[in-house]
Amino acid sequence: MSQRKLYVHYDSKLVGILTEDEHDLLHFSYDSNWTLDKESFPLSLALPLCAEGYSGKLVTSFFENLIAEGDQRRQIEQFAGLPAGDDAAYLERFGEDCAGALSISVQPFQSAQTKAAHEIEVPFHTIEDAIEKGLPIGMVLEKDGELPPFSLAGAQAKFPCCVHEGRIYLPGVGEPTTHIVKLPIRSGERLLDSVENEYLSMRLAKHCGLTVPDVMILGDHINLFCIERFDRLTSSNRVRRVHTQDFCQALGRPNKEKYERHGGPSFATCYKLVRDHSSDVARDLFALLDWIGFNLALGNNDSHAKNLSLILSPNGVKLAPFYDLICTAIYRQYNAQFAFQVAEVSSWDKITIARVDVFAKQLGLRGNFVISRWIPLFKRLNDGVEQLSAECFEDKARMKTLNKIGQEIRKRIQSLRKALQKS
Repeated sequence: MSQRKLYVHYDSKLVGILTEDEHDLLHFSYDSNWTLDKESFPLSLALPLCAEGYSGKLVTSFFENLIAEGDQRRQIEQFAGLPAGDDAAYLERFGEDCAGALSISVQPFQSAQTKAAHEIEVPFHTIEDAIEKGLPIGMVLEKDGELPPFSLAGAQAKFPCCVHEGRIYLPGVGEPTTHIVKLPIRSGERLLDSVENEYLSMRLAKHCGLTVPDVMILGDHINLFCIERFDRLTSSNRVRRVHTQDFCQALGRPNKEKYERHGGPSFATCYKLVRDHSSDVARDLFALLDWIGFNLALGNNDSHAKNLSLILSPNGVKLAPFYDLICTAIYRQYNAQFAFQVAEVSSWDKITIARVDVFAKQLGLRGNFVISRWIPLFKRLNDGVEQLSAECFEDKARMKTLNKIGQEIRKRIQSLRKALQKS
């Protein structure tokens, strides 16, 4: 006998039913009409369309990867009065607006989306006051004792919203959010410059030719990082949800396996996933190779499998724009190990030509080809630091952070070039 039944929708169409049995095991089955629909798509590559249902790890891996992690999840569960670690209960409460195209509810039918005129502005001073007092962001977003029904994955304090002319709004009931706002990371009583860091890192990625969403810094007295959602599409004044899946979802891995050192996918596994399923293989494989080279040189040791996604476009499956790019190396409290191994090496300063040759062979490439992608990228990254320095010269906070990032980048590039120049 089922303990809980939830309905998974795409717009007004029923995709399938998620149930939790008496043993807390999750089951999912596609609706028969959805499998025949010309617009149908599978939840993930690990859950292809079929008449039979799915149970266990594959189902849990997809749906738990829609949910916040760690302290953020515990705070939300406590604030909302939810049982700890209950994925179905969490999605029942917060599954209306998730990453990607799906919406989860207790109702079997959803009416077609209509433009609601009841957006609520969230003033900067209320967010900044919560940050200064160390309060959960839910204390600011709640209305009449209820949190908005939004769910974002990840461990950082953030929330989805809409942004108009530099102001933050919560959408009307049933409306998709269009942006994600991240709060500065707190280390004890101190706020880190993570907002400026991620903003500058994303700008550097764009300068290097990586595809990234538009980003901005908002706020009056405390900076907030804001990124436009790539899983939303605006056309004819209507916002539509676009289906995506992160690499853990696509590979059927739970979020605890997002790091290779924790049993998660290797970069070679991620590379093969793109090679096997992308509808624009050459472009996406080049982009993925540039992404890992960029993160090595930037010092983003947190570039794990959940920070890569596939997006369902009208022309097929493609690598999504890159996100969560930040120079973690300037913070001592972050793990100094790189998220992926490069031929069994997890430290940038241990990379050699021999290691790159082995790494390339694991991808089905030649070492010289990988180096031919990375060396020009390193130059573009160096040039990008100089260009941003000119742009940010009058902003003391950004320049302070950029100087730290630039110092880390130059140190890494000098070492990597020296190690690879004999090729």
